[in-house]
Amino acid sequence: MRKHLFCLLMLLSTLSFAQIQVLTKGLQPIEGAQLQSGSKVVAVSNSNGIIILDTARLQLTDYVVFHESFHLKTLSRQQLITGGGIILSAKTQSFPPVVVLPKKGTRKQTDVSLLVEQLKRKEIQFNQPLTSADLVGVNGNVYVQKSQQGGGSPMIRGFATNRILLVVDNVRMNTAIFRGGNLQNILSIDPFSVEESTVIFGPASQLYGSDALGGVLSFKTKEPEFSKDSTALFFGNLNLRASTASRENTWHIDFNVGGENLASLTSLTFSKFGDLRMGNNGPEYYTRDQFVSRIE
Repeated sequence: MRKHLFCLLMLLSTLSFAQIQVLTKGLQPIEGAQLQSGSKVVAVSNSNGIIILDTARLQLTDYVVFHESFHLKTLSRQQLITGGGIILSAKTQSFPPVVVLPKKGTRKQTDVSLLVEQLKRKEIQFNQPLTSADLVGVNGNVYVQKSQQGGGSPMIRGFATNRILLVVDNVRMNTAIFRGGNLQNILSIDPFSVEESTVIFGPASQLYGSDALGGVLSFKTKEPEFSKDSTALFFGNLNLRASTASRENTWHIDFNVGGENLASLTSLTFSKFGDLRMGNNGPEYYTRDQFVSRIE
């Protein structure tokens, strides 16, 4: 009699429990799926995706199987008691679109964690730099090494040439294979054609890639202007300059031709500089009277 009573109790105990298995469409178990009733978590699936339920405590309401990587599944009390496998559909992973800006000048200055110095067209025209090297050294924050008039090799925090990056309209003008000494390649940029000059002090690999240990010298050139109506747009600029200190003669001309759908900007500059000579006043050590000259 006792044996039969014990078996009956065991049978009743077994009947009061049920289990469901939470699976993917590929029949792989899902660990960590939550069975919820409203905001209350009733049970969580184990590493085999199994949830064991006490059917006696299940209420007459709908339940939700939740997992952050899968869509919700709503189940009734009867479905839970019946047990079996529950298939969840995986969510389609979506990411915000990556926007690639064609011009680094459109990025907010606050997005760069380094010191940034900018010069606009009006400031460039006011300062009248002799060369593009003098352009970046206008405010004295970039040291420009000169061994001749009309020359210049910019240095940022002791770095030069292959340790600073030169960029024109987002096109790299130098790489790490350039020699380590001072280099005058910045002089190939016409200061009269520059719309905006940006100097970034310090590494800027997150914006311009490698080869920018000391900083970045970025130039944005002028863009042609289109006509706003059917009338063609013509205008130009002429600049003549002479300097006795550097024995410089410079002339510049640019002209813009623009239609509604097609426009062009042409810029021409010619410069001539004298030799850089030592002064007559100063310590005897500096006022030497011997020079080296090349013959034939």
